[in-house]
Amino acid sequence: MRHPQGPSAVELKSQAAHWLATPSALDSLGLDDAMTVVDYMRPQALAAGDVLVAEGEADALDRMWLVLEGELSVESPALQTGEAELVVRVMGPGSLIGELSLLDGGPRSASCVATTDLLVATLDREDFLRLLAEHPAVGARLLLAMAKRMAGHVRDLTRKLQLFAQMNRTLSEALDAPVDPTPVVDWPAIDGPDAD
Repeated sequence: MRHPQGPSAVELKSQAAHWLATPSALDSLGLDDAMTVVDYMRPQALAAGDVLVAEGEADALDRMWLVLEGELSVESPALQTGEAELVVRVMGPGSLIGELSLLDGGPRSASCVATTDLLVATLDREDFLRLLAEHPAVGARLLLAMAKRMAGHVRDLTRKLQLFAQMNRTLSEALDAPVDPTPVVDWPAIDGPDAD
């Protein structure tokens, strides 16, 4: 992994491996394995405002990115409010983007835009397959870490859907409840010398 300016290649590789093995990325991947994976990644620099990936994009479907420096916003045109796209979340160093597309080549589910100057490490499918062939044990642990991360996302989504269903049911019951047209007002009793 080489970087044209700034940190040396060794420093950048160490930084990338550290971020790859954190809870925001693949915390079940050990640091030694992360160092091996990083050997197959390439740095990519973006300026603030650059689009890393666009929702529904048909290009660059075979890669994932690890944020090393800077921040990006995850936006959804489908949830657009007025002129602006809805920012779903902001991601910084240690964030992993696109691991699902690395595996299945499916379309991107959101847009990612650099909100600051951004440095990411990219792993494309060709290098991923080379990693699996050259280091099958590390590749297996990487796949297991990615599966664990995706399982966590599915569980989180399931909890949110259950909460949404519960809220929907409660709202539906409230809307279907009969409404009493005669309001009842309980006035407090007035006791004391000023009472009429």
